[in-house]
Amino acid sequence: MVCAGSNQSKLGVDIEEIKSINILDFKEEFHTEEWAQIKDSGNNLTTFYEFWTMKEAIIKADGKGLTIPLNDLNLSNNNNRVKIDQTVWSLHEIHLDEDYVCHMAYLGEPVDGIIRRLVNLELL
Repeated sequence: MVCAGSNQSKLGVDIEEIKSINILDFKEEFHTEEWAQIKDSGNNLTTFYEFWTMKEAIIKADGKGLTIPLNDLNLSNNNNRVKIDQTVWSLHEIHLDEDYVCHMAYLGEPVDGIIRRLVNLELL
């Protein structure tokens, strides 16, 4: 579970457990350049989830959801910045665990002031 908040920006976050799936089922959701990177990577599954969580974080932050065609978002060379219409979103990867991929999207320039706190709910 991931919770994110901001008093200065709209934001979206997505987390996925890296688990075995047939990534070919999702090929149509990716821009051709992204798909080439996924296929050429040393770890197709992890690269798939990296792109997927970036896309999900952006469409959540933007608020339009899946009305934004995922394959229209080309994140292959994004430098952690993505433009949708006239809005520029920044992306930040959140490292939680080697078995999970997580990204956050937010309005404005990239920032260093992102606070991360891990809480073990089993101890609560």
